Amino acid sequence: MFDEGMENLALIVKSRPQWQAGKLNGPGGSVEAREEPGEAMRREFLEEAGVDYDGWIPLVRIYRDGDREIFFFVAYTNLVHEVKTLTDESVHVLPIDYVLSEKAMLASQNLRWIIHMAIDPCVGKGRFIDVEDVAGH
Repeated sequence: MFDEGMENLALIVKSRPQWQAGKLNGPGGSVEAREEPGEAMRREFLEEAGVDYDGWIPLVRIYRDGDREIFFFVAYTNLVHEVKTLTDESVHVLPIDYVLSEKAMLASQNLRWIIHMAIDPCVGKGRFIDVEDVAGH
């Protein structure tokens, strides 16, 4: 979730799985039975960051291990400034410049280019861009 001025975004400091511990990632989680990916994004963001937002936009779908899909959504709203930590993984609103710098400890190599896609006005929003997971974790 980005603010409308495209200066800040909400990320979570992961405590699990172990390989992500202490690193930044987007709030999210698993799609539950009989739940669409967009519904899961809304639920997970509410559970982890305390903001109920129904305007999530499909951005990227990564195919991993042949049978698993990872969905990334984006939102542009000043509600980002209302996020709060609700679990043992702390939520922070951080400057985009910092997150894209080499100083930021990101949980995945994929996250940096996904953020670039989310802030690029030329990338078509509203449908998933499908990619194979070439970076892994």
